[in-house]
Amino acid sequence: TLPSRPGKPGKFGSSARPLSKKAWTKIFSSDEVDSSWGLDWVCGKLKARISRLRLVVSPSTRGRLLWDILGTLLLLMDLVYIPLQVFEENESSAQWYWRLVTLVFWAVDLIASFFVGYYHKGMVEMRLDRVA
Repeated sequence: TLPSRPGKPGKFGSSARPLSKKAWTKIFSSDEVDSSWGLDWVCGKLKARISRLRLVVSPSTRGRLLWDILGTLLLLMDLVYIPLQVFEENESSAQWYWRLVTLVFWAVDLIASFFVGYYHKGMVEMRLDRVA
């Protein structure tokens, strides 16, 4: 038998509550997983579990707005600073620091953009498989 528990419908439309840690341990430590349940069932359970982690951020949150404003300011700074690098021979420690800050910001922003929802036909798309 499958380790599931009846429950009230949640906000995701599911009528089953999330499985306990003990139930998940039983699922993945059992020899019956491959033979009787099948790989599709296990993958479905994993996908449902991952979707509850809320990895995707809404594009209209205050944190995302502040992140975008910071990105705009750093972009304006890059627009001025990068062309000036041609003329300067020595770089001060403050310039090196800001170059490092912008480098780290753009690297983190690249990765973070895979976890931000988007608007599609007036609705916010928040499913990880669609966003990334």
